[in-house]
Amino acid sequence: MPEKIREIKQKPGKIEKPGLLGKDIISTELLTIGEIEIIIYLAQKLKVFRDHQMSTRFFGTATGIGIFSDDNFNNRCSFLMACAKTGIFPEIVRLSEMFDKEWDYKLLCRIAGEADLIAIYDEDESQVEEIHVKGMIKYLDLCVQNNLISNRPGLINFRSAVGWPVQALTDLLFLKDHFGSLKTLKRKKITISWEYSPDYTVSRTLPVSVIRLFSRFGMDVHLVYPPGYELPEDAISNALRSTKTSKGKFRQSQHFKKSLNDADIVYLIPWASTPFSELSQNDSISFEESVLVSEENTEEVHQGFNPRKWILTPKKLRLTKEGKALVMRWPVSFAEQKTDIEISGNDYTELNLDIHIAKRMHLETYIMSSMILANKFPNPNNLLQEIINNE
Repeated sequence: MPEKIREIKQKPGKIEKPGLLGKDIISTELLTIGEIEIIIYLAQKLKVFRDHQMSTRFFGTATGIGIFSDDNFNNRCSFLMACAKTGIFPEIVRLSEMFDKEWDYKLLCRIAGEADLIAIYDEDESQVEEIHVKGMIKYLDLCVQNNLISNRPGLINFRSAVGWPVQALTDLLFLKDHFGSLKTLKRKKITISWEYSPDYTVSRTLPVSVIRLFSRFGMDVHLVYPPGYELPEDAISNALRSTKTSKGKFRQSQHFKKSLNDADIVYLIPWASTPFSELSQNDSISFEESVLVSEENTEEVHQGFNPRKWILTPKKLRLTKEGKALVMRWPVSFAEQKTDIEISGNDYTELNLDIHIAKRMHLETYIMSSMILANKFPNPNNLLQEIINNE
């Protein structure tokens, strides 16, 4: 029997009050620390099982519906693989077929009646959360109240205007794997920085989700960005409140080089700017409506600073702890940065960054698989333990 499997068999671990049975997973804010730890723990266990070719297909006739706003395979891959790992039959539905300013109630009820799980991935995060994710929750509950469906499917928010919980939890699992445990993340300094990218940006929901989550685990979170890339005040307030409980730290600045001093981790995210001039002139414009900005606004914001100064160079990297901080980044084009990042004798190279990105994408599958099991079974850890005991 492999050593890791033997270790799990001898020390199965105890999950008290799983608490996620039938619970929609909308954002990490709505999960307790205990529930987050359950998702992380199960994901790690599922990965060990997969590494040793042990099946975790607990479902026989279950169906999972993925509602996606685009046809990008990378966006669908984690959902498809998570369904395969747990034995759920996956079906993909385009968001545009079900939603046009409002959910198609009849179609949603029909799908809900056949589905055991629904995952939503909406790349157009300009949509108001009340209409999309919360609107779906309302209609699913209405289907049950009107006796149109007997069993309400669980809802997993993969990505939407509400947040990016799957990616944030994947990043947390990646850091846990790298540093050994969630406890060792306490007081680790992580610089979460805006990164210059000439051809690709992500919405602000990613850095918002990350700072909210990491601040709950006692990390020293330093958010840094140039003028015009501020995050919403409620996200900042939430992170500050979390540090009071976790004994961590949260600060923000617009000084990239200073933020790198003694950093254990550097997380680079090319998030989009926000048209604050519009927000100040029209209070009715919501954050979600202003996430994705026009090229004109981006150019206007860029006039006040040199975006190339926000590229992590070998010289700047030496400012981090022992000059060897773990560098995480979002997959952007290396075309204009390649000469800057090839550092002899350091992990910060194009190849190693691609490997880190691939690892995180791989872990995302296990986070989703973990969410599925936690949503459908009262104690999924017992199911996994039975597999080992029968070996």
